[in-house]
Amino acid sequence: MTKTRFLETVTVFAIAALGVIAFVPAASAQSGKTFNLVVPFEFYAGAVLMPAGEYTVAQTPASRATQIYDRKGHIASILPIVGESKLIGNNRMVFNRYGTMNFLSEIQWGHSETGFKVRESSLEREAKLGASPVRVAIQPKAQSK
Repeated sequence: MTKTRFLETVTVFAIAALGVIAFVPAASAQSGKTFNLVVPFEFYAGAVLMPAGEYTVAQTPASRATQIYDRKGHIASILPIVGESKLIGNNRMVFNRYGTMNFLSEIQWGHSETGFKVRESSLEREAKLGASPVRVAIQPKAQSK
């Protein structure tokens, strides 16, 4: 195989892999739990800084892996820690706020007693030194009838 042919083959596989990655959020949204909500401030999901905007939160049924993404291509994949919470009626995301920095702390699925905590990033551990977080919960707006 010539070097040119090899590079063409590698390029084709790279483009195919990118195409598959682009469809992962849509596929996970269709096969597991999902909800949409507007986050009015930028926040960190793990180590990824996400801008303010409308997001989809999707969890595949076969794992706890959770994706948070918007229509502009911002995406974060996290593996939250299972925790227990009180039964709540709506889906919601809970953030820890330190000054102007916001960190995703929990994802709670409506009508479930299972909540998911997000591991603290090193940046959040640094931000919380000597400070107590302000807890901010956001849930989807009620659908008007």
